[in-house]
Amino acid sequence: MLAKFATWMAGLRNQDGQGMVEYGLIIALIAVVVIAAVTALGQQIKTEFCNIVTGLGATSC
Repeated sequence: MLAKFATWMAGLRNQDGQGMVEYGLIIALIAVVVIAAVTALGQQIKTEFCNIVTGLGATSC
């Protein structure tokens, strides 16, 4: 019975570690996508914000 319990606990430990690795990979992938999007669209976003600020009456951006 103790051997069965130890095997069951080892199985839980392996699944938890695997789940954490999967979550880590997902977060890393999301971070890469966000960085790529900001890098690619950064200047366009800045230009649009400057247009909005100027339209609201500011003298500079």
